[in-house]
Amino acid sequence: MASNPLNALRGMEAAGTTIIADTADFSFIARFKPSEGTTNPSLLYLAAQQSEYSSLVERSIEHANSLAAKGDAMDVQLEGAVEYLAVLFGAEIYHLTGRVSTEVDVRHSFNTQETVNTALRIIALYKLQGVPKEAVRIKISATWEGIQAGRILEREHGVSVLITIVFGIVQAITAAEAGVACIAPYVGRIGDWFRSQPLPPVDDMGVSRVREMQNYLRKYKHRTQVMGASFRNIEQVKALAGVDLLTIAPSILEKLENDHSEVTPQVTATTAQDVEITPASYINDENAFRWAFNSDACAVEKSADAMRRFAEDTEQLKKLLASKLTLLGVSSRAGNESPCQKSLTVRSLPGREGSKPSLLVMSAGGASRDAMAAALNVLTASKQELPVITAQSWQILREGRIDTLEEHLPRLEESRPVDTLIQPQSVPPTASTSFKRIPEFHHGAGHKVLQYWSRLRVHLTIPNVNVLQFLKNAEGRDKQFTKNPPPDTSQVVLPWSLAKDCLHCWNDITSHIPIGFSVLLESSIFFSNEHISSMLNLLSAYGQNNASGGPQFGKLALEDLLVYTIGLRWLLGEDADMPNICFTLALQQLWRVQMEADEVVIPYLLVVAHIFLYTYAMPSHALGILQIVDAAINRLSVHHNLRSLETSVLIFSQIFYLLQSDILSEIDGSPSLRIPPPLVSDGSVDSTALAMDGQTSTFDYLAANMWLRSSLNLILGHMFITGQAYCQPREVIPFIAEVSMDIETWYRSLPLDLQFVRDARSFYMLSPSISIRMKELSLRYHACISILTRPVLYFVLYHDLENSVTPSPGSALETDRQLEPWVFALCRDCIESSKVIIMTLAQQFNQSTNGIGPHTPFSPLEGHVLSRDDLSGPKNGYATWSDIQLLVGSYAVLLSVQNATSFSSAFRDISAIDEILDMAERVLSWVTSSSLGYARTLEILVNIRHNFRGSTPGTVASC
Repeated sequence: MASNPLNALRGMEAAGTTIIADTADFSFIARFKPSEGTTNPSLLYLAAQQSEYSSLVERSIEHANSLAAKGDAMDVQLEGAVEYLAVLFGAEIYHLTGRVSTEVDVRHSFNTQETVNTALRIIALYKLQGVPKEAVRIKISATWEGIQAGRILEREHGVSVLITIVFGIVQAITAAEAGVACIAPYVGRIGDWFRSQPLPPVDDMGVSRVREMQNYLRKYKHRTQVMGASFRNIEQVKALAGVDLLTIAPSILEKLENDHSEVTPQVTATTAQDVEITPASYINDENAFRWAFNSDACAVEKSADAMRRFAEDTEQLKKLLASKLTLLGVSSRAGNESPCQKSLTVRSLPGREGSKPSLLVMSAGGASRDAMAAALNVLTASKQELPVITAQSWQILREGRIDTLEEHLPRLEESRPVDTLIQPQSVPPTASTSFKRIPEFHHGAGHKVLQYWSRLRVHLTIPNVNVLQFLKNAEGRDKQFTKNPPPDTSQVVLPWSLAKDCLHCWNDITSHIPIGFSVLLESSIFFSNEHISSMLNLLSAYGQNNASGGPQFGKLALEDLLVYTIGLRWLLGEDADMPNICFTLALQQLWRVQMEADEVVIPYLLVVAHIFLYTYAMPSHALGILQIVDAAINRLSVHHNLRSLETSVLIFSQIFYLLQSDILSEIDGSPSLRIPPPLVSDGSVDSTALAMDGQTSTFDYLAANMWLRSSLNLILGHMFITGQAYCQPREVIPFIAEVSMDIETWYRSLPLDLQFVRDARSFYMLSPSISIRMKELSLRYHACISILTRPVLYFVLYHDLENSVTPSPGSALETDRQLEPWVFALCRDCIESSKVIIMTLAQQFNQSTNGIGPHTPFSPLEGHVLSRDDLSGPKNGYATWSDIQLLVGSYAVLLSVQNATSFSSAFRDISAIDEILDMAERVLSWVTSSSLGYARTLEILVNIRHNFRGSTPGTVASC
């Protein structure tokens, strides 16, 4: 390799790249002599803690005090102090480099006007420090609103703008169309994201994406420059030699300074002309921008993560500054508080027996104990008029003066609000493992029976079908939410009457959707009955004055779009366009909330994941959303003991566990390493029994579902992992006996009115009408039994094949007779549970029709066969994706029993299998239009069954 007579740092500059020091440390800037310097919240927070910069911090405090003298609120003071500190650092950097960039608070990333106002305020502060506007770049987040703010600043105010937090080409193109001076893609973070994926690419995607951006802007003659940032090593830096600008951390600058290898330009005018990339335009089409951005998973996830991190560092910096402020007790001005802020009103009350006045702390928005303590500390130290303190100020005050607050906490303990809905259970140290984690890989999925039970597999004759991949492939072919929607989608109007119908039937909807989904909506303020009531009130107020028309989809908040997605799908069915429009627009807005606090983000994402799974049968999409939820819950757990979190977060953690486990029962993926702690409801229910008096709450049902789900995870982890494939009955009977006893105990602990039918004969005779909640428990119970005993049934059905190399002496019938009675009992349990699963789902549709009422008996023994007309649509609930997968596994088991080549006479009472298989096919035929995966499933099952009918098994079980 050729030697560089200077060093790689100067070699980069020779290749046409301007080097910027990614630090606020003046000594490093002076050493490396970069052409430009920068500040951001992370750099400022680190620098502000160093003693050599204490004078700059003190000056920023003086600036905050000047704002206090004007009567500005605490949050305004602190934002002003942060801006002033950034300008003071920036002014010093300017004297070393001649140019500096300073960032607008990321909290303004979704507010164009506030971003413009903040930028102009920063420019004015620089002017006071003698730094000309031309020497300053304003850094703004690469959101739609941020890019539009950059456009205004460049065009109308002549301010140089750097669009930062860039991760995708759509952000780069739109920023260039806005005419901003620079964009800053994050090389290292892009590469990190792609390397974390299940199948990471060979190339460094951070380098590849930045090259693509630079080549595009040069090819199509945009004046915008590219400033690569966030490097992990010098190889990434040298691979971008020739890019306009690179901002590099001191540690990598040192390595470049000591590296004397030759630097070869990688991005040039020639590479720009040679690249094949189609021009695009987004600057005047918000819908197209949001959709293209939303389709880039890396950009969505990493943009939200970067903004969150900057926001966290900004808050840390504010806390640092708050601890140094000399004046804290400043009233908020009326009107300064944003609509989403909670307020804490503090009033003076007379003390007892002539003592000093005491304080009554009243929270209109559910103030925390620490917030009340902070307010009390301020007021007891001040003789000013009693203030109203915003929620944002609570946090800053609490962190800034924590030492002096401790003594006040006992006084407030009695007034601490108590959540009476659900409290964390008092549990022993081992309780965190009471729920079982689903194994990372197992062969217990229903559709995998079609692959691993060889007689089924050999009867599948559809060409090019991969049984283990067809569900994923079918979902991948469904482009419903990957296509760019028509530009007028956001203009669609929801009629007043239909909007009201959605909200009026909300309670009916939540009582018939899966229990986890129901509890999720009930537990989140964004989807609670209170929120639905407020939506109804607004509709009524507007509807009275506007007889025609209705709310426009494009103007609805994210939570309202999700509410109408659920409601419209329930009212109009799967063929209607309106719920799909709602959900499409909701997905476009989803990335906005991802920079909010994790407690806010989690319920939104969980609702989206449930809609993907239960409304659109897209498990992989749902699983992708759950990965983001998992990271959010983990972040909360890092800073808090899991049991000390808010009750709602604990509930969301359980709902996450339930949903993720249900998905991973059927498709491969990596489960969360975190196990949620158990909850109790009203002190009367634990996770192993429903010892209920009177009406059963949704939380009681959730606890029961959680216990059954955990039991199934235990079964899958013990009997369906690789080492247990084709296990012998005697090897697993101790485990089966133990789990069976636990499940039997659980069942017998149920009140009589909650005990469901457990065998097909009783189901035929009683044709029981059960509620949706009982149906869920029944299906989970029978799933545990059928999957627990399935390996034993396999051993009996495939005994001849498993021993075909060294067959046992005697006939197949003699082999059957050698099996012990308990083996036949377990086989019967598997068969009975499989039949009841199908019958329960078939009856659910049967109950939902007009032609056959909820109590009309149906029986394959009597020859009643459900027709498609019977299945006119479920209004008493619907089969979930997980239900359908259970049905597939049950179908496969019964088809195998029906076509066994050798079978004991002990099973000759197993009849009506044909009719039950017909039921399963009719249930599947009802749902095929809602999912390509369902349609493919039905095609596969019918093909295998048809081919069995065309063959002649040795001995067929009586049916």
